[in-house]
Amino acid sequence: MNSASGTAPIAMPLEEAWELLRDLGRARHYVPGLTDVQITTEQREGVGASRRVFSKRGAPMDETVVRWDEGRGFEIRLHRGEAGPPPPFREARFVYALVPDGERCRIETTLSWVSRWGVLGKLLDALVMRRAIGRTVQQVADGLAQHYAQVARAGAA
Repeated sequence: MNSASGTAPIAMPLEEAWELLRDLGRARHYVPGLTDVQITTEQREGVGASRRVFSKRGAPMDETVVRWDEGRGFEIRLHRGEAGPPPPFREARFVYALVPDGERCRIETTLSWVSRWGVLGKLLDALVMRRAIGRTVQQVADGLAQHYAQVARAGAA
């Protein structure tokens, strides 16, 4: 399985950051290119909760929580209904993890994936995907840190 990670400091204590992160509907505020998020299950958090994300580019995608670490983070499976993840992925999962850092914390984001198309997929990973995905995963971490800074400033105002 391939993976790419990003990290960014969060200018608030872990407990406050978790209260924001656990709200699956907030993703449009920090994931670049998202235009809307709809919770698609009655369950709004924890394993089994699911959301559909809409972006400027491409068809909507479903994200279902497969692991929930209360107070720390969660892992989501990326898919389009029963069809699995969009090409070029055969499998894709995204982890959001909050890590204590003194009185504050940091966010660590990781996308893990298995490519389709055998040898061609491996070549695509090596030449293009790994670098592009790495940039995107770091942008999500940076976007989350910026959004949390805005929330903190608004709360202090």
